[in-house]
Amino acid sequence: MTLFKSAVWGRALLCAALFLLVASFGTGVAVAAPSGVQDGIAGQEVMAEDYDAPVLIVMPAEPDAYDEPADPAEPERPRISVYDASDRVDRAKSSTANRPASRSGSGDDFPASPPGNRECITLYDSEARIDANGQVFLTERITVNARGNKIKRGIERSFPLQWNRSDNKRFNLDIELLGILRDGRSEPYRMSRSKDMLSLRIGSGDVLLEPGLHTYEIRYRIGNQFSRFEQWDEYYYNVVGNEWSLAIEQARFRLILPTAGVDAARLGGELQKVPHGVRAPGSPVPPSPFYSIDFYTGYSGERGKNAVIMPDGSVRTTAPLMQGQSFTVAYTWPRIILSGASEPEEYSPLAKAFVPSFSSLPLFAVPLFIGFVYWRSLRKRRHDGRMPNIIPLFSPPKGLTPGDLRYGLTGHYDFTAFGADILRLVSFGCLKISPVDPKKPGLGTLLQRIKPSGRHKGKDGAAKMDRTYAALLERILPASGSDSLILTKKRDPQVREMFEHTRLLAGNRNGDLFVKYKKPLFLWIFMFFCLPLLAVVLYKSGDAIVFGFVFMFFAIFLGVLLFMTFNTVCAGLRSKSIFGTVLSLALFVPFWIAFLTLTRMGLLGIFKILSLPDGFYSAALLCMLPPVFYLALVPKRSPKGMEMLAQAKGLIMYMKTAEKRRYEELYPPEMSVEHFETLLPYALALGVGETWADTFAEYLRRTGQEADDFKEFSSWNSLRAFSAGVGASAASASSSSGSSSSGSSGSGSGGGGGSGGGSGGGGGGGW
Repeated sequence: MTLFKSAVWGRALLCAALFLLVASFGTGVAVAAPSGVQDGIAGQEVMAEDYDAPVLIVMPAEPDAYDEPADPAEPERPRISVYDASDRVDRAKSSTANRPASRSGSGDDFPASPPGNRECITLYDSEARIDANGQVFLTERITVNARGNKIKRGIERSFPLQWNRSDNKRFNLDIELLGILRDGRSEPYRMSRSKDMLSLRIGSGDVLLEPGLHTYEIRYRIGNQFSRFEQWDEYYYNVVGNEWSLAIEQARFRLILPTAGVDAARLGGELQKVPHGVRAPGSPVPPSPFYSIDFYTGYSGERGKNAVIMPDGSVRTTAPLMQGQSFTVAYTWPRIILSGASEPEEYSPLAKAFVPSFSSLPLFAVPLFIGFVYWRSLRKRRHDGRMPNIIPLFSPPKGLTPGDLRYGLTGHYDFTAFGADILRLVSFGCLKISPVDPKKPGLGTLLQRIKPSGRHKGKDGAAKMDRTYAALLERILPASGSDSLILTKKRDPQVREMFEHTRLLAGNRNGDLFVKYKKPLFLWIFMFFCLPLLAVVLYKSGDAIVFGFVFMFFAIFLGVLLFMTFNTVCAGLRSKSIFGTVLSLALFVPFWIAFLTLTRMGLLGIFKILSLPDGFYSAALLCMLPPVFYLALVPKRSPKGMEMLAQAKGLIMYMKTAEKRRYEELYPPEMSVEHFETLLPYALALGVGETWADTFAEYLRRTGQEADDFKEFSSWNSLRAFSAGVGASAASASSSSGSSSSGSSGSGSGGGGGSGGGSGGGGGGGW
């Protein structure tokens, strides 16, 4: 406590003595430290050109973040930094007058305070020279005070390879590193590139820097860096970037244009016609050949003015730049200076995504390989789709139910197939169908399980049918359950369950009739991921794996959407309902809009984020073409499926063209009714029920015979009503029938820019 009081009283006495010393001169002025400086580096000087009298700056010297840690055993003492600013300025000007002019041509440099033990960048000197072709030759001279804390072996520098103009246009920089020096000698470095950043680690891991000042010189050649507007060209450049981990005491920048070959009189005339909005109101006239020179300092987006334009057109800061602060310049000049330079190329994500470069051509070996594999598979299966000879069949194929033949003909088991299988069990004498009330036909149909008798009874007393029909009967009316069921036009969960079981049986029996696409699909997925793996191996693009999964999601989404839309159209065409088809397709419109929106925002948006080789999208889309053509050209049916299709068409051929003499020759009169009743369920399943039912009814009327098993359903109207009733009962509950302040948008001149804007930027630090 005593030490604390003595320190406070000591500070007070010292301040009073200094105040009296200044007052004794009679013309002295005491100036408090500006708040911006108090918040920054303690003990920093303030410019004194604006004061007529000597200026004394008294500031508390706060501990600096880069100072060496204090000895904990030593008691803390207040520190005071006292600078006579006018004296420092005079000495600085005197020393400047006695030394050669600086590289930038300005001898009036801002006098940086001695860094001492503070690790920082004492001077960030940058010069850009643009040639007549628009190429920028940039030289950065970075002087650092290495103290072995953050700067041990060297420095790191990152340089963005892309920049976004304020009008949302994006440009890619064509950058080439020309060389790196330290203190005038070549320095080792390690360079790496990502999609949007060039990173340099300068120095050797085996060599530690000696404490003190070191100057690094980095030279680049940069293409596509300047901007072209309707009436002027512009160089909008972030000199130091926002990502340096070291404070920068002073920064300066100079731009040199190729004016040697430009007519001086014409250039002078152009400079007299300054385009509207290029130069901010009240801004000084810059030196030739520039329309305007603007600068911005501070954190990203700020428009600080802690800099000054020198007579030669260079710009230097007048206050230190702290971590995260940047220094941005914007130069504009008449277009005649770079009239021979090509137009800067705006970055196009679509072009980069779909147009390959020469180096990315090896990627297209993957779709070629996929195409070759599917072509070989297609050649092997080209004979599978041959249709056998179709001959009329006068009786149903052995072992095939009406539902089986319909499954082989249409590829699915539906309510019509279910009703036809029930009718086939009726023709075996196992089931009996009759109206619930003959006087009221609308009440429904009674379905009863009965014991076979007469011609339906075999030697063992059981029905003359194979195991397929026995299993089907057990699914419809199990022997252990109820022996009757009423079919109405209302949805019945029991009938629905019967239908699902029967459909499952039909699918199991006929699963080998059609080609399965699981194997080709999984083969395609495996081969497709060879594309991102190849990108990783050849181009070190780990992002290609991420893109592969995203692309796979969109491909599956598109496949499902196309499949559902195609099935909806086919179902509408089969039902011959134009209104129902259009209504069903309208339900898919939101899904297609969502897919196209996600594709535009997702696939194209992710290309801006991920680092992918040129033309990677084209290679990915080409990988999709072989399976698409394969699925379109490969036979849909297996050889067994083609054989069943030929049998179904042979039976249809007979029933559609059945003539009296034909079946009278084949079957005696006592067997004709049985023949008609046997084929009636198949006629319903194969879509020729009306023709066969009318022929059957005409035969009964002409011969005077009566139907044995189908007394109530010998006409097409009654048969159609029965089929509709079965479909209604089996239907599930969810089914249904059916101008800114700048002169031009994107410009950083005229006050329309900000700190951190423009090309360049990045940052760095020590290592």
